[in-house]
Amino acid sequence: LELSELPGFEKLVTDVDSGIKRWKEWADLETPEKERLPGEWRAVGEFERLLIVRAFRPDRITAAVARFVGNRLGPDYINASPFVLGEVYRESTPSTPLFVILFPGADPVKEVEKLGQRLGFSSEAGTFVSVAMGEDQEEPAMDAVDKAVVNGGWVMLQNIHLMKKWLSTLDARLEAITASYVLQMQLQAQREAKEKDGE
Repeated sequence: LELSELPGFEKLVTDVDSGIKRWKEWADLETPEKERLPGEWRAVGEFERLLIVRAFRPDRITAAVARFVGNRLGPDYINASPFVLGEVYRESTPSTPLFVILFPGADPVKEVEKLGQRLGFSSEAGTFVSVAMGEDQEEPAMDAVDKAVVNGGWVMLQNIHLMKKWLSTLDARLEAITASYVLQMQLQAQREAKEKDGE
């Protein structure tokens, strides 16, 4: 065990050898990270305990780290708050696209369409376009983005992770759109200020 080469763990191999039955029982537990360690190892700190779990049950390290973080920082750091698209949308701006990173199998399309309907964006009205990214979808996606900028609307680019090479092109286009939007807002503000001063 390489762990025995670290300070404080020098006796680990000897203790495991002399108490193999106890260590095996502990390692065979369904959730060993929640149970007391054998022998004098019960007294080790939480971080040292993580190292032991990692050495004996690497399959349980994620749960052990979550427990460690929860104990140290609190449950807010380990309990994911539910994703509520409406709340995320309220935090966005016209020049800030929303990026949603999903777990395998998750499909937000219905939720996005539902929120869009509620806010007046729909495929029927031509104000919501969903593009499933893949081969030869770069041009339709960019056309949809350009139309949404001119006419107003939403564009949902699905599976964008498949388009790594194209992302720099998309990023450049979005930067240009943002710069144009900011300039338009500045010009609008100047016009309004002049009109107000002229009154």
